[in-house]
Amino acid sequence: LFIVTSAMDYLLKYTAYSEEKIQFKKLLLTGEPISEGFIQLLARRVDANIEVLNLYSAVEMPYAFAQRISFNKTTPTSLKLFNLCGSQIAYKIKKNGSNATNGNIGELVVESPVVFSGYLNQETTIESIENTPNKEYSTGDLAKIVPHGIELFGRADRQIKFFGNRIELDDVEINIEKIYFVTEAVVYYDASYNKI
Repeated sequence: LFIVTSAMDYLLKYTAYSEEKIQFKKLLLTGEPISEGFIQLLARRVDANIEVLNLYSAVEMPYAFAQRISFNKTTPTSLKLFNLCGSQIAYKIKKNGSNATNGNIGELVVESPVVFSGYLNQETTIESIENTPNKEYSTGDLAKIVPHGIELFGRADRQIKFFGNRIELDDVEINIEKIYFVTEAVVYYDASYNKI
C-alpha cells in the first residue's frame, strides 16, 4: 500500500475500535514526517512482519530517501538513498552557502542531471535550482549526514506538509492580511495535532 502518512493515520484512528490486524505485505508512507505516536499506533494495528518504509522526496527529484520503520525500537533510523531513476545522484549539506562537514546540521542539497529545470509556465528559473551540468536542488530541509544516510531535522523555512500538501505559512498570512478588516495575521502549525 502506498499512502500519505496523514491519510494512514486517519485510517488507523477511524478503525481503532477494531482489534483485527491490517494485512499488507509492504506499506510505503510518504508526504509527511512520521511521529513516534504514529509508529506506536501502527505497531498495534499491523502485523509485525510487514515491511514499512517512510519515503522522503520532492516532486523536483525522481528518486527518494527511505527510512525503514522498526517496531522494535522507537527511535527512527537514518534515511537511506534509493535511486529510482538509474542516474547519478549526490547529496550534501550546506550551511551559510558552504558545504558543511559530516555531523553538522544544514540545508539538504541534492545534485543530479535529472533534477527538474523549473515549473510549467514560469519564465524565471527557480531560486532553489542551480543550473550546472549536474543540477543542484536546495530542498529547504535541515539535515545532517550520518554514517548510513541522512537524518532530517525539519525545515529551514516555514513550509509545512499538511495532508501531503506543501503549504507556505507566510503565503497564508499574506492572503489573510488581504481581508480588509485584518491588520496583521500570524499562522501557526501544531504538528502534534496536525492543525493550522
